[in-house]
Amino acid sequence: MYCETECCDNRKPWLRAISAAALLSPYAVHAADTYPNRPIRMIVGSVPGSAPDTLARILGQRLGEELGQQVVVDNRAGATGAIGAKQLATAQPDGYTLGIASAAFATTASTMTLNYDVRKDFQAVAGIASVPLILVVSSASEVTSVSALVTHAKARPGAVNYASPGAGGLQHLVTEAFSQLVGINMVHIPYKGGSLAVTAVVGGEAQLFFSGMPPALPLIQQGRLRALAVTTLKRSPSAPNVPTMHESGFKGFEADNWHGILAPANIPGAPVARINQVLSKALATPGIQQRFLAAGGEAQWSSGADFQKLLNAEIERWAKVAKAVGIKPQ
Repeated sequence: MYCETECCDNRKPWLRAISAAALLSPYAVHAADTYPNRPIRMIVGSVPGSAPDTLARILGQRLGEELGQQVVVDNRAGATGAIGAKQLATAQPDGYTLGIASAAFATTASTMTLNYDVRKDFQAVAGIASVPLILVVSSASEVTSVSALVTHAKARPGAVNYASPGAGGLQHLVTEAFSQLVGINMVHIPYKGGSLAVTAVVGGEAQLFFSGMPPALPLIQQGRLRALAVTTLKRSPSAPNVPTMHESGFKGFEADNWHGILAPANIPGAPVARINQVLSKALATPGIQQRFLAAGGEAQWSSGADFQKLLNAEIERWAKVAKAVGIKPQ
């Protein structure tokens, strides 16, 4: 019987407790146990064979095994990763859409007019790798060192082409900074990804490329590309015989094409915690570490908070470089 008397008011705390429990169930209470219950999409803003794509596929396989759900790599190449980033920014923040971010995510913040906010539309989930850039030329080139490359380019102002995976990305800024440092004038040819750019160098369409390691290493090993230097401050375990730019006489010249996992902003904590649990475990295993090294990267897990600090610092750093070399948002 419906009652409006005080006896019914006495039931209100009990009713409120039931309502609160209902609101928490099932996802909020059991999210950590039930996530994931369907496949996860991993957006990669570059072509197959690029550094982000290669690492995404290695890690995606292990994530799928550990999470019990397939991780589907979704290549959304173009605009130096901005197309893929937009897809990620507008995805549902439910843990079922993730993205691989590289240093281009930070550089495009100041070199491109973006239809998303790099600071507000994403949540850093975890850092996963350090990936040096490796300066390569064709094996048919007469250039055998970085110093020889500078001499070669100075003798041919405006006649030397350099490749990049897209305007405004890390390799574009690094090459322009290098050109300004040594006083050479080269022509920029942007491609849709690192694998296309290294192919252009092999074919002679471009004469040099600060490549990500994954697309370059196989061609170096096949003798089709010549490696001149890496851009990290220490030599890469993936190419221990290749000197650093610092060792080559260009002190302080350093860049790391770091990689990490992003999610849309406002993703619940349970999926983030679960993904990080699996990532930290996977990246510590010798099998994953060796596969990363074979591709040219060093597995380096970092928390979402630490990865966010890196993103913020890199956005500021490359904004200064873009201004110094005269690259404006397009």
